[in-house]
Amino acid sequence: VALPCATTVVGQAGSSNHPLIGNGFSGKILGLGIAPDGVRVAAIVQTDSGPEVELAAIDSGLPVSGQLSTPFDRMSIGPNVQLAPNVPNPVALTWYNADNLLVLDGTGSQTSLWEVPVDGQPATKLPGVPPGAISITANTAQNVLVAGLTDNRMEVSAAPHGPWQLLGGGGQNPAFQTPLPFSAQS
Repeated sequence: VALPCATTVVGQAGSSNHPLIGNGFSGKILGLGIAPDGVRVAAIVQTDSGPEVELAAIDSGLPVSGQLSTPFDRMSIGPNVQLAPNVPNPVALTWYNADNLLVLDGTGSQTSLWEVPVDGQPATKLPGVPPGAISITANTAQNVLVAGLTDNRMEVSAAPHGPWQLLGGGGQNPAFQTPLPFSAQS
């Protein structure tokens, strides 16, 4: 039985109160991405059987007639469905276009990239992804992909199948950090 979890949403600067947004994800949220349309959310969720990719709708609700409330007071994330059960160890995701996610699977030299349709079709393994990839980002299918690597480098590609090239000259202190190993502590 999946129990609803609560996710905090950062409020105004300086505010110590963060509204809670209810959601139906079935475990601890490890990664999250909002769809380009702003009404769907994909997440990597740590369940009892391991990490999985899940999809849900964002419900902003309607205010009760005559009642004043902020949008966060009415917002929730609806029931979820599992996507890509054939991706065994998802570690990062990004929306590639309105109908597909890109999901990194595995760690170290065993990393692979998968295209995951949000209509429930099986995920497709794509050729080529930089070894050591720990994060992936895209800004629509017409733009480049950027993969963050464990050695604080980034590589870029014009398409999910590669080729991948070093981005920049290997700077210091990139915006992403190597994730800590997963701990089953609550």
